Amino acid sequence: MRIHRTRLQLPAKLLSSPLFICMNLFVANVGYVELAEEWN
Repeated sequence: MRIHRTRLQLPAKLLSSPLFICMNLFVANVGYVELAEEWN
């Protein structure tokens, strides 16, 4: 719970950083690929 609370308090500058966006896209792509493999 402590980690989740800290994540919510991250500054907006960090949340809008290109590295953070790239990380989110990478995680989303991995999740999508795993879903597609399950469905096929």
